[in-house]
Amino acid sequence: MRFLIGLLVAVVFTAIFRVPIKKLPSAFYLLAVMLSVLLILNTSLLLPPWFYKNFLFLLQSNTLGMGLFTIVMFIGVLDSESSLRKLLVPIRAELSIIASLICIGHVVNYGKAYLDQLLNNLSYVSTVRAFSMAVALILVLLLIPLAITSVKAIRLRMSSQGWRRIQRLAYPFYGLIFVHLMFFLLPPALARGSAAQISIIAYLVVAVAYVVLRLRKYFRSRTVAPQQATPEPAS
Repeated sequence: MRFLIGLLVAVVFTAIFRVPIKKLPSAFYLLAVMLSVLLILNTSLLLPPWFYKNFLFLLQSNTLGMGLFTIVMFIGVLDSESSLRKLLVPIRAELSIIASLICIGHVVNYGKAYLDQLLNNLSYVSTVRAFSMAVALILVLLLIPLAITSVKAIRLRMSSQGWRRIQRLAYPFYGLIFVHLMFFLLPPALARGSAAQISIIAYLVVAVAYVVLRLRKYFRSRTVAPQQATPEPAS
């Protein structure tokens, strides 16, 4: 359920601020950093419970960042002539950077919690949780080059081939996000936790839809390319 809320907030945010994001991306990068700092310091700031319940949970569980990454994912599989793609492609890199910066607070908080478990209660770390932590570490290592090379100033200094090679890391990144979430949600889902079960269904729907659209676009490109390469018969 939280993922669906985060996705809805991400969609509304993108729709409202699409033009300002393109005109002044640095302001939104700063806002994302401030949100991550707010999440990291939330226990020190003694924020009221209602603030966490109605807002901060989007950052704590990273559902807002996931919602933005979901939009970035689907921009890439929309038809080239799609009006929605034409609206969103100009801010795809900016959305990716905003999502990456929002993830910082989530990574720091959960990283500290996982590290405490490893150092103090290693015997209580389940196999599923250990795999989840390992996948999370790989995700962070993939996210760093993806986010850095999404910055326009850095992208312009790279060769197009080198940039594309790094950006292809997005495919294992998206796939491992799904794996990480399944490891994290599976234990409560098996314990008949309805919220975890709903989240798993929502993630499965998104993952299947993405794979179907990605394959559809791939096979369409394979079909169009030979047609374009074939010379027209002489009249």
